[in-house]
Amino acid sequence: MPPRDSLRRWENEDIIKVFKFLNENFDLWYKSPYVACVKAKEATNVVRNEKSIYNKVHALIKPMNEFLET
Repeated sequence: MPPRDSLRRWENEDIIKVFKFLNENFDLWYKSPYVACVKAKEATNVVRNEKSIYNKVHALIKPMNEFLET
């Protein structure tokens, strides 16, 4: 794991751009989250890799899913 000093925090604008893209292309996320993250990276020019995008999106939607199940 990289040293803490080299970790970049997500900018709110980047998160918003990714979620807007995924919202507009939800069927793509439903079929293949990885492909959706690749396309989101291409469409939004976010300086993150596909795995990082997937991890961020998953980390943000997982608590909501757990809340809705309870």
